Amino acid sequence: MKPLLAVIILLITFTACKKEVEEVKQNEEKKVDHSGMMVHKPWIRPASTGTNTAFFGTIMNHTDVNDTLLSASFEGAEVVEIHETYMKEEDMMGMRRIEFIAIEENSAFKLKPRSFHIMLIKLKEDLAIGDKKSVTLNFKHSGEIKVEAEVKDMPGGDEMDHSHH
Repeated sequence: MKPLLAVIILLITFTACKKEVEEVKQNEEKKVDHSGMMVHKPWIRPASTGTNTAFFGTIMNHTDVNDTLLSASFEGAEVVEIHETYMKEEDMMGMRRIEFIAIEENSAFKLKPRSFHIMLIKLKEDLAIGDKKSVTLNFKHSGEIKVEAEVKDMPGGDEMDHSHH
């Protein structure tokens, strides 16, 4: 009887260990999925109902695949577009809608004032400093990524990023 009991205990132990290993593998796979595409320090400039504002942040592509930001959505605006700021004439800046933004594999792309940004047009509500709002970015490969952005004034002084792409 003792050998049979030992075999049963071994089988139970082996089965429990195998199950634990499978759970660890599944958790590791989940972690990889979430670290693929993310937005670092997302924020929105404050604005009043009926006016326009913009969403900013750094898109981090932690995958081995080039991806493309195709569109964005925000329930608090009638229209949401991807925009870029460009030099029109000598000292004149302009803004224009663009169809997409390519995000290279294993890289970061900055959405920032006077550069690339997500335009939130004809706001349906006031956006006050301190509010937290959800913006959804739609990528070709990564799909939809929902981002919680804080409404805040444009960074000034040391916080302003002067780096180039």
